[in-house]
Amino acid sequence: MLSIGSTGRGPALDLTVIKGKVPLEVNSSAQVPNLNVSLLGGLPAGSFVQGSGQVRSYAVTANGDTERPVTLLSLPGYGTLSALCVAGEIASVSYMNGSQAVTVWNGGSEESVAADGSQLVLRAEPTGSGQIMIDYPSGSDAAAVQHVAAVTMEGSANLASVTCDFVATAVIGGGSSKP
Repeated sequence: MLSIGSTGRGPALDLTVIKGKVPLEVNSSAQVPNLNVSLLGGLPAGSFVQGSGQVRSYAVTANGDTERPVTLLSLPGYGTLSALCVAGEIASVSYMNGSQAVTVWNGGSEESVAADGSQLVLRAEPTGSGQIMIDYPSGSDAAAVQHVAAVTMEGSANLASVTCDFVATAVIGGGSSKP
């Protein structure tokens, strides 16, 4: 075992190698406590969604004294999630389709939504979480592309009160060629 300490102002260990050589090798996959890493595979944390994909998150508090839904999250190319809170009655999240006919996978069931601004109620429980997946194909058979978005939703409400809290996060793929 080797232990290196420093009582000066500099680092306890400074490894210098020639260009193209790794400065350190290990033979264990165990995590090293207190070892901070600013890059993974040469990429900063903000780069973990690669290609033309994106991650979107938003939280909203809906006022329970109105019967109008509020926009929770916009999914470019897919549509919009809206939250509705009516005090003492309901708290729900709905999906309103955009310009594409899509398939929505909601709790294991598959539902088709037409490309006409059709609406689908996703969650009608006042609290809890849920996940949906939305997909649609584009292009011709020879150059077909599959587009997929995965959405996680959480809600918290006391229906006797006048507000409901909603959170949604979407991971939107950039589209991939169909086999």
